[in-house]
Order: sequence, then structure tokens, then C-alpha cells
Amino acid sequence: MDEFISIDEALEMLFDKADMDDIKKLKRLFQYYSRGKIDFYVELLGGNDIYAKPIIKYKPKNLMDAVFSEIIVDAIAESKGSKVPEIRLLEGYFKLDRNFCGDYLKALLDNHERPITSFHYDCSVVDLMDEDFRVWRVTNFADISCVHFSPKLDDLLIKAEQITELTRSITPQKKPHRRTDITEKSNKTKMEVLGAALSVLAQFRPQCVSGEGVVQGAKVAKVIEDKAGLFWPETNQAPQEPEVLRKTINEWLNKSR
Repeated sequence: MDEFISIDEALEMLFDKADMDDIKKLKRLFQYYSRGKIDFYVELLGGNDIYAKPIIKYKPKNLMDAVFSEIIVDAIAESKGSKVPEIRLLEGYFKLDRNFCGDYLKALLDNHERPITSFHYDCSVVDLMDEDFRVWRVTNFADISCVHFSPKLDDLLIKAEQITELTRSITPQKKPHRRTDITEKSNKTKMEVLGAALSVLAQFRPQCVSGEGVVQGAKVAKVIEDKAGLFWPETNQAPQEPEVLRKTINEWLNKSR
């Protein structure tokens, strides 16, 4: 069974660490809705007395065409007695039809409460879709005329799985370093340092030995640092810190002493 969460819970999951105020977070959430990333739902219980009739979904050229097509088709069918609308008291979770509630949701976002102006008499939530993808048009049980359903912001719900998926998509996923990658990089660095050591010993030996002619790791490391541009022209510096550089060189010098 689908799990639904409130607007506040969705905002907490999406923007827990974001440096935004509540208004910006809410507007960002509604932007995700307008882009089709999430859907809004409402839970209707018998006590809400929300009645609706099933309607046929068309593929209209525009919103006006959709509205008039359904009105005309319904009127003709009912006048001939060939269509008796099934009026039902809605119970359960229903998705808001994004084709017919966009203006209402915009007003809801602006007011943060159920719009109390005359606006919602013209634009409100009219069509709801059930889990079987059947569309229901909110109506008055007594005379079949369309009434206006205007949920508050706190009434809106979102599927938890949609927010989880959205969280994954907007949060950069750090790719974990594999141990083998770290080892290979370390070995490559040591090989470069030892190669540089061999090179400076061949070309700048006097600067790498003591007065007795003994090769000294510290002196080799110092020459490598001074000549780093020869070996690492992109960075112009050795890939190891001076202390680590001396340790790497002495580790190999001591093997033959």
C-alpha cells in the first residue's frame, strides 16, 4: 500500500539542510509539482461529504475545448436518458487532476491557506483521480451541478516514494573510493618520486651527497623540490609533502645499507 506524507514532512525530507526559508522551500516544492516530479493527493473520508460523478476523459486541444466537450456530451446523453451519472461519496486517497487545478494551487501557494476570495468560485479542485485511474468530478448530490472543492495546504499529501526518489535526484551522490584505487594512486606517486630521485642523482649528484660522498635522502628530496617543474610541469611541485618525500627516499636508500 502506498505511504503518503504531509507537505511539512516532504519539505523536511527535501530541504532539511538547505539554507532557505519556509516560503522558498514551499515554492520549490510547487515547482517540482509543476514539472511533474510529484503529485498532490487528498484523503477523503465519509464525514467530508464530498460527492462526485465519473466522467469521460478526452484528449482536448486546449482547456476550453475540454470543458465544453464534457459539458455538451454529458448534457446530450442525460437529455436522451441514455446516461445516468453514478454519484458516489468519495472515500480514500485521490490525486488532484493537474490539468484542472493549477490555478487553484497557485492561489493556495500565494495565500498559504484555502483561498477565501471569490477566486475559488471560478477555479478550484474539480476533478480527482482514484487508484484505478478513474476520474471523478466533484458534484452536489442533490442536483448534479458542479460544486467547488477547495482543500487547504495542510490537506495535501504526497507519496513518500516520490519524495524519496526526488531526494536522490537532487542530492549529489558521492562515489565511494575503492581501496584498490587508493592503493594504485599511492603506488603511482611513489614510483614517480623514486624516478625523480634516480634522475637527480644522475644529473645533480654533487648536491645529493655529503662531504664523504654518501647519498643523503634529505639532500635528494631538496633537489627534487627545487627541480619539481622538470618532473611535474602541470603543478610545478612534488606530489608528496617534504617530510613524506624524504621518508620515501630514505626508506629505499636504507634497504641497501
